[in-house]
Amino acid sequence: MMEEFFYGHHDLQKIALYQPPPKRDVPRPENALWLIYIHGGAWRDPSITELTFEQTVKTLLSSRWIDRIRGFASISYRLSSHPDYKQDSTTVATKKRDAKHPDHVEDVLEALVFLQDNFRMGQRYILAGHSCGATLAFQTIMSQFAVPKFAKPKVIVGLAGIYNLRGLRDRKSDETYQTFLTGAFGENEADWDSVSPVNIVPTENPWPNGRLVILASSTIDEAVDAEQIDEMAKTLEGYDGLKIDTWKQILHCSHDEIWSGDGLAEVLERVLDVYFLK
Repeated sequence: MMEEFFYGHHDLQKIALYQPPPKRDVPRPENALWLIYIHGGAWRDPSITELTFEQTVKTLLSSRWIDRIRGFASISYRLSSHPDYKQDSTTVATKKRDAKHPDHVEDVLEALVFLQDNFRMGQRYILAGHSCGATLAFQTIMSQFAVPKFAKPKVIVGLAGIYNLRGLRDRKSDETYQTFLTGAFGENEADWDSVSPVNIVPTENPWPNGRLVILASSTIDEAVDAEQIDEMAKTLEGYDGLKIDTWKQILHCSHDEIWSGDGLAEVLERVLDVYFLK
Protein backbone atom coordinates (compact mmCIF):
# COMPACT_ATOMS: atom_id res chain seq x y z
CA MET A 1 0.00 0.00 0.00
CA MET A 2 2.78 2.44 0.89
CA GLU A 3 5.47 3.42 -1.63
CA GLU A 4 8.65 5.30 -0.78
CA PHE A 5 10.18 7.93 -3.04
CA PHE A 6 13.40 9.89 -2.57
CA TYR A 7 13.46 13.50 -3.76
CA GLY A 8 17.10 14.07 -2.73
CA HIS A 9 20.29 12.23 -1.80
CA HIS A 10 19.94 12.40 1.99
CA ASP A 11 18.30 9.47 3.79
CA LEU A 12 15.68 11.83 5.24
CA GLN A 13 14.73 13.39 1.89
CA LYS A 14 11.91 11.00 1.17
CA ILE A 15 8.16 10.73 0.84
CA ALA A 16 5.79 8.00 2.01
CA LEU A 17 3.05 7.78 -0.63
CA TYR A 18 -0.32 6.06 -0.36
CA GLN A 19 -2.69 5.74 -3.32
CA PRO A 20 -5.90 4.00 -2.25
CA PRO A 21 -7.88 2.00 -4.81
CA PRO A 22 -11.34 3.39 -5.66
CA LYS A 23 -14.23 2.03 -3.60
CA ARG A 24 -16.27 1.45 -6.74
CA ASP A 25 -15.47 0.53 -10.32
CA VAL A 26 -15.56 4.15 -11.41
CA PRO A 27 -12.65 6.51 -12.00
CA ARG A 28 -11.93 9.25 -9.53
CA PRO A 29 -12.96 12.74 -10.65
CA GLU A 30 -10.30 14.83 -12.35
CA ASN A 31 -10.40 17.32 -9.48
CA ALA A 32 -9.73 14.67 -6.81
CA LEU A 33 -7.47 15.98 -4.05
CA TRP A 34 -4.17 14.91 -2.59
CA LEU A 35 -3.71 15.13 1.17
CA ILE A 36 -0.11 15.99 2.08
CA TYR A 37 1.25 15.86 5.64
CA ILE A 38 4.37 17.35 7.26
CA HIS A 39 5.35 15.83 10.61
CA GLY A 40 6.53 17.76 13.65
CA GLY A 41 9.28 17.05 16.17
CA ALA A 42 10.82 20.49 16.83
CA TRP A 43 12.83 20.30 13.59
CA ARG A 44 15.11 17.72 15.24
CA ASP A 45 13.42 14.59 16.66
CA PRO A 46 14.40 11.53 14.56
CA SER A 47 11.82 9.35 16.32
CA ILE A 48 8.99 11.30 14.65
CA THR A 49 9.08 10.41 10.96
CA GLU A 50 6.97 10.42 7.82
CA LEU A 51 5.61 7.03 8.90
CA THR A 52 3.72 8.61 11.82
CA PHE A 53 1.02 9.50 9.27
CA GLU A 54 0.28 5.87 8.43
CA GLN A 55 -2.34 5.27 11.13
CA THR A 56 -4.18 8.42 10.08
CA VAL A 57 -4.18 7.23 6.46
CA LYS A 58 -5.66 3.88 7.51
CA THR A 59 -8.44 5.72 9.34
CA LEU A 60 -9.16 8.05 6.42
CA LEU A 61 -9.46 5.12 4.02
CA SER A 62 -12.92 4.73 5.54
CA SER A 63 -13.78 8.38 4.93
CA ARG A 64 -16.96 9.10 3.02
CA TRP A 65 -14.78 11.26 0.78
CA ILE A 66 -12.24 8.57 -0.11
CA ASP A 67 -13.37 8.41 -3.75
CA ARG A 68 -12.48 12.09 -4.08
CA ILE A 69 -8.98 11.65 -2.63
CA ARG A 70 -6.32 10.88 -5.21
CA GLY A 71 -3.73 9.92 -2.64
CA PHE A 72 -1.89 10.68 0.58
CA ALA A 73 1.74 11.68 1.03
CA SER A 74 3.88 12.25 4.12
CA ILE A 75 7.07 14.28 3.76
CA SER A 76 10.34 13.61 5.57
CA TYR A 77 13.00 16.33 5.65
CA ARG A 78 16.51 16.86 6.97
CA LEU A 79 16.68 17.47 10.72
CA SER A 80 18.77 19.57 13.05
CA SER A 81 20.89 17.94 15.76
CA HIS A 82 19.31 16.52 18.92
CA PRO A 83 21.21 16.13 22.22
CA ASP A 84 19.53 12.80 22.96
CA TYR A 85 20.44 11.30 19.57
CA LYS A 86 24.13 12.07 19.24
CA GLN A 87 26.18 11.62 16.10
CA ASP A 88 29.91 11.96 15.52
CA SER A 89 32.49 12.31 12.78
CA THR A 90 31.96 8.70 11.69
CA THR A 91 28.35 9.41 10.67
CA VAL A 92 28.09 9.41 6.88
CA ALA A 93 26.82 12.57 5.18
CA THR A 94 23.58 10.98 3.97
CA LYS A 95 22.59 10.21 7.57
CA LYS A 96 23.85 13.40 9.22
CA ARG A 97 21.32 15.42 11.22
CA ASP A 98 22.83 18.89 11.16
CA ALA A 99 20.29 20.87 9.14
CA LYS A 100 19.94 24.61 9.65
CA HIS A 101 17.23 26.89 8.34
CA PRO A 102 16.35 27.13 5.47
CA ASP A 103 17.23 23.45 4.91
CA HIS A 104 13.95 22.19 6.41
CA VAL A 105 11.59 24.33 4.34
CA GLU A 106 13.69 23.93 1.19
CA ASP A 107 13.33 20.16 1.56
CA VAL A 108 9.56 20.43 1.96
CA LEU A 109 9.32 22.62 -1.14
CA GLU A 110 11.52 20.22 -3.11
CA ALA A 111 9.30 17.32 -2.03
CA LEU A 112 6.15 19.16 -3.11
CA VAL A 113 7.65 20.02 -6.50
CA PHE A 114 8.62 16.34 -6.87
CA LEU A 115 5.01 15.31 -6.22
CA GLN A 116 3.69 17.91 -8.64
CA ASP A 117 6.12 16.85 -11.36
CA ASN A 118 5.55 13.12 -10.98
CA PHE A 119 1.89 12.83 -9.98
CA ARG A 120 0.28 15.80 -11.77
CA MET A 121 -0.88 17.16 -8.43
CA GLY A 122 -0.88 20.83 -9.37
CA GLN A 123 -2.56 22.92 -6.68
CA ARG A 124 -5.20 20.26 -6.01
CA TYR A 125 -3.98 19.36 -2.54
CA ILE A 126 -4.52 20.03 1.12
CA LEU A 127 -1.26 20.72 2.98
CA ALA A 128 -1.42 19.78 6.66
CA GLY A 129 1.25 20.00 9.33
CA HIS A 130 1.59 19.27 13.03
CA SER A 131 3.66 21.48 15.35
CA CYS A 132 6.76 22.60 13.41
CA GLY A 133 5.21 20.81 10.44
CA ALA A 134 2.54 23.52 10.52
CA THR A 135 5.30 26.15 10.57
CA LEU A 136 6.78 24.57 7.46
CA ALA A 137 3.38 24.37 5.75
CA PHE A 138 2.85 28.12 6.08
CA GLN A 139 6.46 28.91 5.18
CA THR A 140 5.84 27.34 1.76
CA ILE A 141 3.61 30.29 0.84
CA MET A 142 6.00 33.00 2.06
CA SER A 143 7.56 35.12 -0.69
CA GLN A 144 11.10 34.70 0.64
CA PHE A 145 10.98 30.95 0.00
CA ALA A 146 9.48 31.13 -3.50
CA VAL A 147 10.74 28.48 -5.93
CA PRO A 148 10.10 28.02 -9.66
CA LYS A 149 7.39 25.60 -10.79
CA PHE A 150 5.84 25.31 -7.31
CA ALA A 151 2.04 25.43 -7.19
CA LYS A 152 0.92 26.58 -3.75
CA PRO A 153 -1.93 24.70 -2.05
CA LYS A 154 -5.49 25.97 -1.92
CA VAL A 155 -5.88 24.71 1.64
CA ILE A 156 -3.51 24.68 4.64
CA VAL A 157 -4.28 22.93 7.92
CA GLY A 158 -2.20 23.67 11.01
CA LEU A 159 -2.49 21.42 14.05
CA ALA A 160 -0.88 22.67 17.28
CA GLY A 161 1.26 24.83 15.04
CA ILE A 162 4.21 27.05 15.90
CA TYR A 163 3.61 30.33 14.09
CA ASN A 164 5.51 32.79 16.31
CA LEU A 165 8.95 31.41 17.15
CA ARG A 166 9.99 34.13 19.57
CA GLY A 167 6.53 34.12 21.16
CA LEU A 168 6.78 30.38 21.81
CA ARG A 169 10.11 30.81 23.60
CA ASP A 170 8.95 33.86 25.56
CA ARG A 171 5.80 32.16 26.82
CA LYS A 172 7.50 28.89 27.79
CA SER A 173 9.96 28.85 30.70
CA ASP A 174 11.61 25.54 29.76
CA GLU A 175 15.07 26.22 28.28
CA THR A 176 14.45 23.40 25.79
CA TYR A 177 12.58 25.88 23.60
CA GLN A 178 15.57 28.21 23.36
CA THR A 179 17.78 25.22 22.59
CA PHE A 180 15.81 23.73 19.73
CA LEU A 181 14.95 27.09 18.17
CA THR A 182 18.60 28.13 18.24
CA GLY A 183 19.57 24.73 16.87
CA ALA A 184 17.25 25.12 13.90
CA PHE A 185 17.38 28.87 13.23
CA GLY A 186 20.56 30.19 14.83
CA GLU A 187 21.05 32.73 17.61
CA ASN A 188 19.88 35.86 15.79
CA GLU A 189 16.31 36.28 16.98
CA ALA A 190 15.58 38.79 14.23
CA ASP A 191 15.93 35.80 11.89
CA TRP A 192 13.34 33.95 13.96
CA ASP A 193 10.93 36.82 13.44
CA SER A 194 11.53 37.05 9.71
CA VAL A 195 10.59 33.39 9.14
CA SER A 196 7.69 33.21 11.62
CA PRO A 197 4.40 32.75 9.72
CA VAL A 198 2.68 35.35 11.94
CA ASN A 199 4.84 37.93 10.19
CA ILE A 200 3.62 37.17 6.67
CA VAL A 201 2.69 40.49 5.05
CA PRO A 202 -0.72 40.14 3.34
CA THR A 203 -0.13 43.19 1.13
CA GLU A 204 2.66 41.28 -0.61
CA ASN A 205 -0.05 38.85 -1.77
CA PRO A 206 2.14 35.74 -1.51
CA TRP A 207 -0.84 33.36 -1.65
CA PRO A 208 -3.39 34.54 -4.24
CA ASN A 209 -4.86 31.06 -4.73
CA GLY A 210 -5.42 30.45 -1.00
CA ARG A 211 -9.02 29.52 -0.23
CA LEU A 212 -9.19 27.85 3.18
CA VAL A 213 -7.13 27.72 6.39
CA ILE A 214 -7.97 25.55 9.36
CA LEU A 215 -6.07 26.21 12.60
CA ALA A 216 -6.64 23.53 15.23
CA SER A 217 -5.34 23.32 18.78
CA SER A 218 -5.88 21.01 21.74
CA THR A 219 -7.41 22.17 24.99
CA ILE A 220 -4.67 20.41 26.96
CA ASP A 221 -1.62 20.87 24.71
CA GLU A 222 1.36 21.04 27.06
CA ALA A 223 3.96 21.93 24.42
CA VAL A 224 2.62 24.83 22.34
CA ASP A 225 1.06 27.95 23.84
CA ALA A 226 -2.59 28.74 23.13
CA GLU A 227 -1.78 32.22 21.79
CA GLN A 228 -0.19 30.79 18.63
CA ILE A 229 -3.50 30.00 16.96
CA ASP A 230 -5.02 33.42 17.67
CA GLU A 231 -1.95 35.28 16.40
CA MET A 232 -1.91 33.31 13.16
CA ALA A 233 -5.63 33.80 12.58
CA LYS A 234 -5.22 37.55 13.02
CA THR A 235 -2.37 37.63 10.49
CA LEU A 236 -4.48 35.82 7.89
CA GLU A 237 -7.45 38.16 8.26
CA GLY A 238 -5.82 40.45 5.71
CA TYR A 239 -6.26 37.98 2.84
CA ASP A 240 -9.19 38.59 0.51
CA GLY A 241 -11.19 35.49 -0.38
CA LEU A 242 -9.59 33.35 2.33
CA LYS A 243 -11.84 31.49 4.76
CA ILE A 244 -10.23 31.00 8.19
CA ASP A 245 -11.58 28.63 10.83
CA THR A 246 -10.06 28.19 14.30
CA TRP A 247 -10.92 24.91 15.99
CA LYS A 248 -10.08 25.06 19.69
CA GLN A 249 -12.60 22.64 21.16
CA ILE A 250 -12.25 19.58 18.92
CA LEU A 251 -9.01 18.14 20.28
CA HIS A 252 -8.62 17.16 23.94
CA CYS A 253 -5.27 15.38 24.05
CA SER A 254 -1.58 16.00 24.64
CA HIS A 255 0.63 17.49 21.94
CA ASP A 256 1.94 14.24 20.45
CA GLU A 257 -1.32 12.37 20.98
CA ILE A 258 -2.75 14.52 18.19
CA TRP A 259 -0.87 12.37 15.67
CA SER A 260 -0.33 9.20 17.72
CA GLY A 261 -4.05 8.96 18.53
CA ASP A 262 -7.18 9.76 16.54
CA GLY A 263 -6.96 13.56 16.64
CA LEU A 264 -5.20 14.12 13.32
CA ALA A 265 -7.64 11.89 11.45
CA GLU A 266 -10.63 13.55 13.11
CA VAL A 267 -9.47 17.03 12.15
CA LEU A 268 -8.69 16.04 8.56
CA GLU A 269 -12.08 14.34 8.17
CA ARG A 270 -13.74 17.57 9.29
CA VAL A 271 -11.55 19.55 6.90
CA LEU A 272 -12.76 17.37 4.03
CA ASP A 273 -16.34 18.03 5.12
CA VAL A 274 -15.74 21.78 5.04
CA TYR A 275 -14.01 21.60 1.66
CA PHE A 276 -16.45 19.35 -0.17
CA LEU A 277 -19.64 20.69 1.41
CA LYS A 278 -18.81 24.38 0.99
